[in-house]
Amino acid sequence: VAAEVRALAQRTTSASREVKQLIEESLSHVEDGTRQTSQAQVRMDEAMTLVEKTVMLLQEIKNATAEQEAGVSQVNDAVSHLDSLTQQNAAMVEELAAAASSMDQQVGVVHSSIQVFRLADGDRTLAELDAVTLRTQAQGATLEAEA
Repeated sequence: VAAEVRALAQRTTSASREVKQLIEESLSHVEDGTRQTSQAQVRMDEAMTLVEKTVMLLQEIKNATAEQEAGVSQVNDAVSHLDSLTQQNAAMVEELAAAASSMDQQVGVVHSSIQVFRLADGDRTLAELDAVTLRTQAQGATLEAEA
């Protein structure tokens, strides 16, 4: 019986050592898991921080884009207004050109009308100028005919 008790005691001691070793290995695995979980938590926190920064940057980009869109809209409105003014100016220039042409014609008519009158001593009227021109032409024709 003593041999059996001794053998049983040795098996119990051996089993106790194995259980102790298994507990130590389990504890080591738990510690590794805890450390890895902590590292994962740190990395997740870093990732969340980066995501938050990205969201803030995207919001800033959105705001800047909205400001640029408003600026482009204002520039577009200004260009449209300038185009309208340019068209109005072009129309006015055409009207002025037509008025200048009309005035030029009227000046010619007035000038022709004034030539009927003698305005100063030594001036000839249009009729006198025409008569002189006709006489000169007639004399030239007579000279050619005689020659």
